[in-house]
Amino acid sequence: MLHRPAARPFRMTLAVLATSLAIALAPAAASATTVKVKMDNNAFLPAAKTVSRGVTVKWFNPTTKFLAHNVQATAPQWYFYSNKSAVKGDIAPGESFRFTFRAAGTFSYTCSVHNGMDGTITVPIAVTKLTGPVRFRVTVASAAASGAWRNEVQVRKPGSSTWTRIARTTGTSVTFTPTKPGTYAFRSRVTNTTTGADSGWSPVVSRSS
Repeated sequence: MLHRPAARPFRMTLAVLATSLAIALAPAAASATTVKVKMDNNAFLPAAKTVSRGVTVKWFNPTTKFLAHNVQATAPQWYFYSNKSAVKGDIAPGESFRFTFRAAGTFSYTCSVHNGMDGTITVPIAVTKLTGPVRFRVTVASAAASGAWRNEVQVRKPGSSTWTRIARTTGTSVTFTPTKPGTYAFRSRVTNTTTGADSGWSPVVSRSS
């Protein structure tokens, strides 16, 4: 006597096929972004670069060059560096150095081997208006700060020419509640609570309440 195959294995097969199809059609996860800065004879190219929070900058020394370089942050001092020696060029031709900029601010750096070889990396903030009640979420970093580093966030209120600190935090964002109608301006920088070293401010972002 012939027996009809049980239906359960068939249903399980369809479920597996559906799952496999969903995985195949799903968009690939976005990979971390890397931008490049070339180390020329006596210059960083480009010398000024704006990147988003969480982006990695790769400084590379072309194999066609014969000079060794280094990368040392000057504002804030030692925030990132390829070598903590004042004179050594540790990035030889064909080599590179990477650093991920997770926090907002304007970061100056130099090659201490070659006088006048300077650059800046600028990292903007993001400001989102929330409702019920009206608030502003100021996003200043892609990851929490560690050690003595903090993210200092300031606001300039409507009709004022001065800046007021909202927070000095290890967090990635802060929330600010406006006290009156008008346009509010925000900015952020990285600061070291032990040494007092600061980055430059991020570009200002303004939002109306």
